[in-house]
Amino acid sequence: MSARPIGAAAPRAQSGMTLVLVALMLTGLCGMAALAVDVGVFLSAKNSAQNAADAAALAGAFTFLKPANSQPTAAQNAAIAVAAANDVLGTPVSIAAGDVTVDTTNRRVTVNVSRTGAAGVPGFFAAALGILHVDLAATATAEASPEATGSICLRPIFIPNTILSSEQPAQACTDGQTILDQQGNLTSFAKSMLGSLETIRPTSPSGALAPSQYYSLDLTNGGANGASAYQCSLGSNLADCGISPAIAACGTSYPTLNGDMKGPTQAGIGTLIGSNPDTWVGPGAYKHANGTVTDTSAALIVAPVWDDCWCSNPPDCGIGPGGGTAEIIGFSNWFVQGLGSVDGDAGVIANFVNSAGCSAGGGGNGGGPGAATNASFGIPVRLVHQ
Repeated sequence: MSARPIGAAAPRAQSGMTLVLVALMLTGLCGMAALAVDVGVFLSAKNSAQNAADAAALAGAFTFLKPANSQPTAAQNAAIAVAAANDVLGTPVSIAAGDVTVDTTNRRVTVNVSRTGAAGVPGFFAAALGILHVDLAATATAEASPEATGSICLRPIFIPNTILSSEQPAQACTDGQTILDQQGNLTSFAKSMLGSLETIRPTSPSGALAPSQYYSLDLTNGGANGASAYQCSLGSNLADCGISPAIAACGTSYPTLNGDMKGPTQAGIGTLIGSNPDTWVGPGAYKHANGTVTDTSAALIVAPVWDDCWCSNPPDCGIGPGGGTAEIIGFSNWFVQGLGSVDGDAGVIANFVNSAGCSAGGGGNGGGPGAATNASFGIPVRLVHQ
């Protein structure tokens, strides 16, 4: 046994020091883990607030697709209602009219969703560090484009630009009684005719454009199943009917489909409106079978506007008994009531809801297939800022 050197200190027990260090490290790790949980909660709340702002802004912008809506009230009310349908950490989002900025000139809606001060997102573990609440803010801007682009819900019916006028096409063009003007804008005359009931697809020879021409489109571009595709696309969208391309774009031309096709027309419209069809209350108000009234309906359709004013050979624009082509210069929205008669003109009857030209300038024929978007009403509503 070796002797301890004279003057050397006796060794100390160090096991207690290790326990202290481990305890301090565990405390620090637990604190970091707790803060990480809080950060995750804050990020989740931020994402929820942003989703609510996005949805509210889009809902507000969508109201611009109905010219009869009174702005900015319609956009504000829609944004507030949709925001309330969302929640942040289980608490419904509440915004006021002051949180919704409506730019009626550019058809833009900006929504701010915020929770600040005592209403902020509560800190859980962070409260131990004095962080009781965290302020939260999210902003989104959406717009309804003033120009049409393309639609997946196009119906195989081309709508004359002069359909709302009681005058002959040539005179109606001269008098400005058209849906769209040469710049692709919705005319004052068309705005005054919102809700008017028209026969948009005749089924009797008296309403035909020319012998065997009943304003029908062959969306298959000469395919063998033109009649069946016509019937299907009256009641469903282009993709579901196997029609390619599935989005009809501005500037696209389709050949006409000859014949009155009363059977396919009746079957297609029956599929569209169903056995308990919605009823017309007014622009943007449709009554369902259960008695509720909303601004959406299965009977709302998109139909291309056809230029019977500024084409090379008005009023028939090159469409005769043997056929022809119709170019999309804009999209029009209609509420289909079914088969009936307006002023003795039997066929598919519908109320005029809205329209937009393909682009400003160039007779409204701008925008090409590359500009097409999957906009159900032909008019894109999109987020432009987040």
